[in-house]
Amino acid sequence: MTLSGYINTFLLLAVLSIHPIVTSAEHPPVKSALSSDAFPATPNNYNLLCDSQALKKQLASLLNQDDLQSKANIYCLFGDLNNVTRKFSQAETAYRKAESSYKATDNFLGLGRVWYGRGELARKRYQYDEAKYAYKQASDYYQRANSCQGQAAVQLALGHIQRNTAEKFADLKEARSLYKSAKNFYEMAESRVGEANVLCAIGELECSLGNDETARDKYEKAESLYRVLDNSLGLANVLTGLGDLERQLNNNDDAKKRYQEAKEQYEYFEDPLGLANILIGLGSIERKLDNYGNAEKIYGKALNQYSYIQDSLGKANVLMEQGHLASRQDSKQAQKHYDEAKKIYDQLKDKLGQANVAISLGHLKSRYDPKLALTLYDEAEGFYRDIDNRLGLANALTGQGHLQGMLGKKELAERAYRAAKGHYCRLGNQLGEAHVLCGIGWLEKKSGHLEEAENVFKEAKCLYGKLKNHKGNNVVDCFLKEIDRKRKEQLAKAVSPNPHPNTTSRSNKDGQGSERSLNKTGTFLRYLDWIFLAICVIMLVYIIKSIQANKDKKYSNDDNDMTFFDKIKRAISSHINWIFSGIGVCILKWIIESIINSKR
Repeated sequence: MTLSGYINTFLLLAVLSIHPIVTSAEHPPVKSALSSDAFPATPNNYNLLCDSQALKKQLASLLNQDDLQSKANIYCLFGDLNNVTRKFSQAETAYRKAESSYKATDNFLGLGRVWYGRGELARKRYQYDEAKYAYKQASDYYQRANSCQGQAAVQLALGHIQRNTAEKFADLKEARSLYKSAKNFYEMAESRVGEANVLCAIGELECSLGNDETARDKYEKAESLYRVLDNSLGLANVLTGLGDLERQLNNNDDAKKRYQEAKEQYEYFEDPLGLANILIGLGSIERKLDNYGNAEKIYGKALNQYSYIQDSLGKANVLMEQGHLASRQDSKQAQKHYDEAKKIYDQLKDKLGQANVAISLGHLKSRYDPKLALTLYDEAEGFYRDIDNRLGLANALTGQGHLQGMLGKKELAERAYRAAKGHYCRLGNQLGEAHVLCGIGWLEKKSGHLEEAENVFKEAKCLYGKLKNHKGNNVVDCFLKEIDRKRKEQLAKAVSPNPHPNTTSRSNKDGQGSERSLNKTGTFLRYLDWIFLAICVIMLVYIIKSIQANKDKKYSNDDNDMTFFDKIKRAISSHINWIFSGIGVCILKWIIESIINSKR
């Protein structure tokens, strides 16, 4: 490969190295269970659930009474508490005891609460069919009890399931429809907390699809409601969502601010799931800022949290982040993390997770096996198209463009880049657009269209400047310097072969003859170098043998009295002829080269 080829490859790899910054179609973290209106029958028990000690005292006092209704309510609350803290077997036992008491008193509202709790248990275990059945039972009981708030909670939970299991865009439309239905029920029940929960859920959906402005609008409306209602845990969840959004847009300072505020709330309520979600976000920011040590520690804490509460999806999300971190230093370790995450996503049949793993593996393999990487990007594109994730789709197309360019397929690369650029522009994602422009500029430079390449790179530099993206700016600067160097080379070639203006009409034959003459001169100079080297070796061998022979000679006693410098003088005088001969050869070689170069 020529020097130019090495430089081109290096610069393309530099583009690939900044590409993951835009891979913002990250898997949305599972929010705290308390963010959904999990306890519709008794909205005032929110604070009670946040204080497990208060609940235990109430349990102890009320379970001694003979009132079946009170016992059932307490058992149901106890089930809800264990549900939140993910003590699933204890929660199921409590719900079973509550169900028998509610049945004895024909309490449809209470039975709806029990079945809703069972649905939440199944959903957290990713047993979606069982969850749907439980929610349907809950919906039937809530309908018989005329509970709008209960029906709203069921519709919201079904929307979450529909979103998490979406295989095509129609499924996401159904999720939106369920969220809208939940919002209507909450409005009928005059539950503003419920309305805020729905807005937060829609924000998460839009954020995962890359609809940043729509997501921000929903999140901010939910935030306002939570603040008015003084609902601290709901506020923590929406702040986490806003932090995720800011992080996707590379606004790291704003993201940190949101995360820290949410973290304080989660710590106050001792919510392990909320804290784990926050740790993923904070770790990702440290990774983007190249603070790898800090990021590794934070991810380790998050992984321990998710393992402790047995949250498979959260664990997979952390493994993905650890893979991104390791990809900068240890590709084998990164591969291991990605493979572990893929197993979990495959078990959960989570298409967004599968797509994100495929695109991450594609980026990892792009440096060593472009053909395999291209296959992985194609696989990711298929997943993103199935769920209509336009941001993920744009990322996959950008990766395809990079690889097609590396494989020398310019037309396919341009097609992929143009399609990706269209998606980024529609989404208002300037970072993605800048990355694509770098790819297009690289293609133009590789084709020798230096002026077009320079214009494209300057456009990308402008976008990186707006976003304060230093990595992107550095890569563009490298490209622009390379273009400037090539332009100077072309100018030098155009000027140097023609120092005499009157010889511009030389024939091609004369030019070829001149080139042959230069080649012969170069060959002669190489031969001269070899001759000079041979003479030096012969002289060196003779001097060594001469010194060896002098060691065997018997000198007079005066020789022992000679100083070290006297011995050096005698050695020089003994070989003075050879020394002058060597100097003469060097001078002769220099004179010959000077004459030849002046004629050239």
